[in-house]
Amino acid sequence: MALVYDKTLYDRQYSVRAWEHGFRNTPRCPRHHYSHFVQRERIRKTVQMILDLDGFDLATNILLIGGGFGWTGERLQDNHAKIVVNVDPSPYIQANKNVSEEVEIRQWLIDDGFDPDNIDYLMHEDQTRTLTNAEVWARWLRADNIRTNVETLDEDLDNGPSRNRTRLALPNMDFIVTEWVLDSWQTSQEANAFCNNVNRTRPDVSVPIVHITDYAQNPPDGMISRTVNHWRTWLDSNGWTDHVVVNSRGLVGV
Repeated sequence: MALVYDKTLYDRQYSVRAWEHGFRNTPRCPRHHYSHFVQRERIRKTVQMILDLDGFDLATNILLIGGGFGWTGERLQDNHAKIVVNVDPSPYIQANKNVSEEVEIRQWLIDDGFDPDNIDYLMHEDQTRTLTNAEVWARWLRADNIRTNVETLDEDLDNGPSRNRTRLALPNMDFIVTEWVLDSWQTSQEANAFCNNVNRTRPDVSVPIVHITDYAQNPPDGMISRTVNHWRTWLDSNGWTDHVVVNSRGLVGV
């Protein structure tokens, strides 16, 4: 049965495991699900990739599609004088975008059988040192103690009203970036439907569309993951010749 690319399916993009290092004397590792601490390096690489795109230096109003809590857009907005609006209809993202990350991480630790106030954490940069509990939390949490400062709309762009609301939220949209949505749990038909929705969201054909992908050699659970060159061929063969595809390893398919 083909997977239907709907709002609920977005959640699976944020169901990952990490923190595979650092915990002493336990065969288990806690979940992180989707946290700023774990994503920071990926965000840095993604933002640099976007900044290097042809024409991006002229962009001022960027629509980010599938950006989770909008951390990639936040870095663009805060450090590069851009205005960013994020679109992500995941029920998880929408339910937690205003929830303290500390509350959520504490609950993950408790659910996995850990005491959030008694963490024995080995610093992986210096494995002679164990962090104190306060140092662990300072490492995990953002200094500003907020989840994000980027507006994240609950829109799936699947119909005219949704696309209109998105354009109204960013009236001078001049660049569109999709983040890890093209590499997703989709059939080719569903990927085509997604590209069509993105295409119909831009105010005119002069607005560039860039898809950020991240090739997975062994994609899980039916996920379609292609190299950047394979995506370039697929986009061209399906009529999306003016869509650009890049991946987080710095490869570009124009």
